[in-house]
Amino acid sequence: MSTSEVILRVGVELGDLTLYGRRVNGGWVFSLQVIDQTPVLLDGPEISHESEAVDSWHGAMKLLDAYPWHMMCPIEVHPEFAERALEAAVERLNDASRNEPSIGSRLHRWMEVCQGPSRDQ
Repeated sequence: MSTSEVILRVGVELGDLTLYGRRVNGGWVFSLQVIDQTPVLLDGPEISHESEAVDSWHGAMKLLDAYPWHMMCPIEVHPEFAERALEAAVERLNDASRNEPSIGSRLHRWMEVCQGPSRDQ
């Protein structure tokens, strides 16, 4: 059985979204883990759950799109998915720019993480 790899991790002050992938029969199966520690500030329990698995990039994007992931801080992107992740983030940031014109720093961070020093252009 293959182990899960981090495909994409984004964060906010008290939580993160992590898209995991497992290599299966020459393809990938994805699931999303959500962690939100905001309730802990009010003496509540941490919110933590994992989605059902999906077997396509389109399905993985649907899992992520339940949240404003593109507006969060990208922390880690799997090298095999860097180009697709950046493309998806840029598409969503462009859509968001109609309502929030100051997305330049978010876009810059996505480019840094996806095209980092180990990924020569």
